[in-house]
Amino acid sequence: MKNSPVIILGAGITGLSTAWYLEKKGFTDIQIIDASDRAGGKVETLYEDGFMIENGPDSFVVTKPFALDLIKELGLEDELIAPKTNRFFILKNGKLVSSPKGLNMMVPTDLFPFLESRFFSWPAKHRILQESIIHPNDMEGDESFADFIIRRFGEEMLDLYAGPLFTGIYATPAEELSLNATFPMLKKMEQEYGSISRAMKKQHQRSPNSSRSTFLGLKRGMQSLTDAIVGKLHHSTIHFNTKVLELVSEKGQYHVKSENGQQFTASNLVVTLPANIAKSLISHLSPEASRILSGFTSSSSRIVTLAYQKEHISDPLLATGFVSAMYEETAVSSSTWPDSKWEGRAKEGYATLRCFMGKGEKFLSYTNDELIHAAHEEMSRLLGISSAPEYYWVNRLDNALPQYKVGHLDQVDALKQAVSSLPGLCVAGAYIHGVGLPDCIKQGKDAADSVALSENQYI
Repeated sequence: MKNSPVIILGAGITGLSTAWYLEKKGFTDIQIIDASDRAGGKVETLYEDGFMIENGPDSFVVTKPFALDLIKELGLEDELIAPKTNRFFILKNGKLVSSPKGLNMMVPTDLFPFLESRFFSWPAKHRILQESIIHPNDMEGDESFADFIIRRFGEEMLDLYAGPLFTGIYATPAEELSLNATFPMLKKMEQEYGSISRAMKKQHQRSPNSSRSTFLGLKRGMQSLTDAIVGKLHHSTIHFNTKVLELVSEKGQYHVKSENGQQFTASNLVVTLPANIAKSLISHLSPEASRILSGFTSSSSRIVTLAYQKEHISDPLLATGFVSAMYEETAVSSSTWPDSKWEGRAKEGYATLRCFMGKGEKFLSYTNDELIHAAHEEMSRLLGISSAPEYYWVNRLDNALPQYKVGHLDQVDALKQAVSSLPGLCVAGAYIHGVGLPDCIKQGKDAADSVALSENQYI
């Protein structure tokens, strides 16, 4: 058993995954330090009055295997659930309309339904169908998601479909969002096949009957994943309500000083804190790394969940929710309908509506009451709701959503280069290689591998 101590800053999914994989490698002295009073970070599930409310992610993608692999390792495979429906709406010109038919990603794979759909204008349909003959971009380097979509499919595809559907998770304007850092597979498709349409055709030929859901959830909510990790950590101690004040490196050891007077020492340190917090702590260790961390930006959000009796909602809610077109000015920029999407999310006879409040900073200064009122007014207009919500929850996320802007991967490379001169130090987290659960879990696994290699404990 390896007894060399390791300190992990942050008990979110990245930090917990790091501890899990370190224990699998035989490490027996792991100290996890977190300023909050609970583990899991943004992964949080509330259980109140018969409702299950996700304050953070409600699912994960299965196209990246890392979350699914960890769930199987933890013995949670029987907890996996798929969405009850994949249908969703798009808010277009103030009304909810069905998503366009005949599309796979952005490619028309079923021509007649695509042409019959009134979602896109005829000039836009013509432009989308031309994608297969658009010459690929041979230039090296990054470009924005918006530039890529407009170049290949046209502006209407960006404004009405690709922009709202694919960029929301990154909380970054499409014209600033890095293609290389967020959707590298699109660039790879273009480079290898000359077009996205040709690539999708080849993919369909290889897997013609693939109907597995892209997203999966857990019956008891996503917090059951982080709870399971905590419950199976036998050689890790989590120190809650412990805010780190200072990091010092001396004679090959990292010394962590906390606000409550506790001090920790180890030769290996894994920092999974958000960039805006990590930058000040690392400044004593590497001014250059701190400067680079200052370049990573994040945004804030307000999420309101409303619960109504179903009999008071005119719309049958036979969908997972909606996203709004890029140009829509609305109080609710997108919404998911948890009990329409998953089993067991609301008590009998009720429906819950999870509302992501409008674009820009307007709603960030609203009080909880103002947020609830604005969300209720908008959802009542869209869904024909005839009563006030009987239950409501507000989640205020400040500087919690990492932004991946053009040039992001160059920034990541520079950060790794800056910390490479600090033996035993790893940086990881949602702001580096992905905001989704699989990406964060992979970073935890990679951090554990790095620590093991520094201890000459090869895999």
